[in-house]
Amino acid sequence: MKKIKIIAIVTLLIFFLIFFLYNYIYFFNAKVALNKRGYKGIIEDIRTVEGRRGLPDIKINDNWINLSLEESKVKNYILIGDSIVKDSGISIMEVFRKNKKGEWYVKGFY
Repeated sequence: MKKIKIIAIVTLLIFFLIFFLYNYIYFFNAKVALNKRGYKGIIEDIRTVEGRRGLPDIKINDNWINLSLEESKVKNYILIGDSIVKDSGISIMEVFRKNKKGEWYVKGFY
């Protein structure tokens, strides 16, 4: 009976170890991939798709970009017509907007 308990505990520990390692590797790789992604252009449209936890998609250069959780720091600021820049490999995002005089100003998101 004692052997069965030990085998069960070891099996559960191995299962949890594999589960946590898999999730760590998956999310780490996903974050690295998102940081490698870069884009720039004028925001043509903004939409929120149901099931994406309120994360918006933005349309730039006729392409829809799904903002990640990290990139969503701009979601309450961006407007259609803003220019957005995210360089590859960097998590900093810059949003450019024209003021009433028609001059561009920038706001950085770190």
